[in-house]
Amino acid sequence: DANGCTNSDTASITVNDCGCLNPASVDAGQDLNICLSDPQISLSGVLGGGATTATWSGGTGTYTPNDQDLNAVYTPSQAELDAGSVTLTLITNDPDGSGPCVPATSQVIFTFTQVNIQGVTMANNGFIDCSGIPDTLVGSATSSDGGAVTGFWKDENGTILSPSFTLIAGAPGTYTFVAENGIGCQDSTMVTVNSSVNVPDISATVSGPITCQDSLVILLGSSTSSNVVFTWTEPDGTIRNGSDMDVNIPGQYTFTVLDTMTNCPATMDVAVLIDTMKPTVVTLTGEITCADTLGDILVNNVNNLDLSYSWLFPDGVTMSNDSSLIDMNQGGVYQLHLVDNHNGCSSDLVDSIVLNNQGPLNLEASSSLPLNCVNPSTQLNATTTTANVVFEWNGPNNFKTNDPTPIVQEPGKYLLRAFGPNGCVSEQLLIIDGIDTIQPPMSPFTNDTIDCVSQTAILYGNSISTAVNFAWYENGTLIGVGDSIEVTGAGNYGVIATDQNNGCTSNGNIVVPDDTDAPLITLMVDGVVNCYGNSVPATLSSNRPLDSISWSGPGLSIQDDTTILIDEAGTYQVYIVGDNGCVGQKDFNVDADTIPPLAAGVANFEVTCTVDKGTLAAEGSSSGSHISYAWDVISNGNILSGYDSYQPYVQGAGQYLLTVTDHQNGCTASTEVDLPTNGNIPVDLDYDAVPVQCNGFKDGAIIIRGVQGGESPYLYRLDDGPFGQNKIFSPIPPGDYQVTIQDVNGCTMERTLTVGEPDLLVVDLGPDQIVKLGDGVSVSAEVNDPNAVQSFMWNEVFDSSCVGNLNCFTQDFYPAKSVTLRATVIDDSGCKATDDVNIFVDDTPNIFVPNIFSPNRDGGNDFFTVYSGQGVKEVYDLEIYDRWGTKVYYAPIVDGSNGWDGFFRDKELPEAVYVYQFYVLLDNGEVKFFTGDVTLVR
Repeated sequence: DANGCTNSDTASITVNDCGCLNPASVDAGQDLNICLSDPQISLSGVLGGGATTATWSGGTGTYTPNDQDLNAVYTPSQAELDAGSVTLTLITNDPDGSGPCVPATSQVIFTFTQVNIQGVTMANNGFIDCSGIPDTLVGSATSSDGGAVTGFWKDENGTILSPSFTLIAGAPGTYTFVAENGIGCQDSTMVTVNSSVNVPDISATVSGPITCQDSLVILLGSSTSSNVVFTWTEPDGTIRNGSDMDVNIPGQYTFTVLDTMTNCPATMDVAVLIDTMKPTVVTLTGEITCADTLGDILVNNVNNLDLSYSWLFPDGVTMSNDSSLIDMNQGGVYQLHLVDNHNGCSSDLVDSIVLNNQGPLNLEASSSLPLNCVNPSTQLNATTTTANVVFEWNGPNNFKTNDPTPIVQEPGKYLLRAFGPNGCVSEQLLIIDGIDTIQPPMSPFTNDTIDCVSQTAILYGNSISTAVNFAWYENGTLIGVGDSIEVTGAGNYGVIATDQNNGCTSNGNIVVPDDTDAPLITLMVDGVVNCYGNSVPATLSSNRPLDSISWSGPGLSIQDDTTILIDEAGTYQVYIVGDNGCVGQKDFNVDADTIPPLAAGVANFEVTCTVDKGTLAAEGSSSGSHISYAWDVISNGNILSGYDSYQPYVQGAGQYLLTVTDHQNGCTASTEVDLPTNGNIPVDLDYDAVPVQCNGFKDGAIIIRGVQGGESPYLYRLDDGPFGQNKIFSPIPPGDYQVTIQDVNGCTMERTLTVGEPDLLVVDLGPDQIVKLGDGVSVSAEVNDPNAVQSFMWNEVFDSSCVGNLNCFTQDFYPAKSVTLRATVIDDSGCKATDDVNIFVDDTPNIFVPNIFSPNRDGGNDFFTVYSGQGVKEVYDLEIYDRWGTKVYYAPIVDGSNGWDGFFRDKELPEAVYVYQFYVLLDNGEVKFFTGDVTLVR
């Protein structure tokens, strides 16, 4: 075949000299190997030629259901099982019904095979101790047919733990080793891995806590077990050997006893406590006051400790006792030394007895206000910097109160006494003066009048007293305060004067005069305005002297005269300012005679393709002896004669200007007269410019649907071709074309029409790629207009995600052989584009075969094997021969982790060159055969 493999068979042709018309044939099937563990054989005989029935023979076993069933099940006898094989024969019963034919026979041989487990080795004798080192289990087995055997391990639940002969057992339990040959025959055995744990007993204590008296304590550890060693682990992780040790650091210590035979440890934690807390007390100190002349210090033993007390007094006297309370009649600093009798720790305190025999400090007596018109009463105020004081006031008319801030109305002497919390007293005297009720004198005035210039007036209070405040009122409402005030209107204003010393007041008022009348205007206008530009005089007068005059209106600049000249009709205004600053205003109109004459004109003919001369007329315009006409050309056209007449003679279509003048008022009017061209000429057309279907096609067309304007019938022409009645120009390539339309009068119209062309549809698969067998490849189709794609196809689909997916533009796959991919895309216009990309697969096997190895068990290059990489599915049937052709090694499967260790039949082979051969199955299914030699050195 393609792999170079061969096979052969022999066929016999028998000449039927007896005249057998339809010789019988029979086939008993292929020779097979049968597992001895399940020896029942399913037969499969086949008849041919003229044979219709046959019988099985040649065995000592039994046929089910019988020996004439071609597919019977044969159960071999024990003798056949012991012999290792059985031969059965299938012979036809009726070779032919017409002619002297002989029966046909066929034999089949069944060989019984079994797998035998040789045993299991256990590196740690089936035990796992406290060190946790796993036991290595290695099984071994052979097959009775001499073929290859594979093995695997599983746990009690049937879960496969290792697919090889070796299992690393990291936990106790029961494990099953299963061996299997090439036809599926199995043998199994179970082994048990046990746990070996022997934890030693342990005891650990501490002599006591660390105190101010004992800074060093002893850790005591012990065990009654044999073969043990002791260690202590300190709080910072430091490990020290031995069973006992002295420590001076508090914390948790761990005592460990290790069995050196089983590596099993026992641990116990011991806490070393520290009691170095100094005694803590709170002192409650008394003071010496006017009420209590003996002070004391009370020591509060917060934690109820067993304490000893030593006192040092302010006068230097010392005292030692167990009392927590002392009474003394002298102020000053007292020192106390405390000792905790339990842990020997001590602390020192300093406290004081305060001498407090003074009356309230900084006593002050005051009043809030003097007695006068504003304040008929005043508040007394008592203050001191000493807290918790009781006040007492005594005054005129047997006045007495403990209120620190009483209200009084009588002048006189008031005595304040303050009683402190320590029983001591302080005094202060306060004198309240008599009542002041004298009113302030006042004469208010103003020098101002309110007119249109001055809108404000200043009012003055005017008093001979200097300490006076003035308040100003309008209609009873306060409008300001001060010696003077500025007001904004005429009227009667009130003022109240207040003496700042005693709060007494007096009232007055001021009248502000009003002069705000506007001046009156008398006006006379003589005449009207016309188109000749004449002027009309206007004159004014007033009832009072004027400070200024201002005129305004159309085309008029401001003037100060009483008489002006007006050149334009319209509405005018005059503004005057009187001697009081007030303004007068009046509007007036100046009439006009500026009505223009009527201006209208008509064309008495129209310009056509053959007529371009005729007359115009001022029809509809004003007429009479005072009216004149003038004609001019605005655009196009030409006046041949009568440019100043009622009816001029002209040539050509265009715009003409008619001006009409009324000589009575000098006014004119103008109008435009259009002389049109006959509009019934071709002006536009309806058409379809059909683009070509695809880029590069020449199937475009121009179709004339209709003509706007002109008179039919029409003729049509494309570019410089002849005129004709054909309205469809097709097929034509893309581009710009000149289309000309001509009507029956010979009038023409031209249009430039464009036949479009779509962009070229492009699909790109990228450059050709070269990959190694087993490597992945990605091919993406890039379309220049993906939104227009209607159909997309691959010539071959290798990416399973693209199967049935019409929008799969990218294939990711692992090519097994070189291939050419083609992508075809069709857009919504039916245009098609294709692109090819070649994927070249380099199927050179990715293997490495050493040419030398040294099986000296030094951990490097100790065995010969075949290493494979990507693209290689399997390396199998590795055979190694010595120089005489003896097969010294065979491996059915080679995965780089197994190989030849230089032994044959448990003996080291000598240094020499050995020949190897093996097969490689690639991922694409191809099989390649390799042979070579390797040198064994030691």
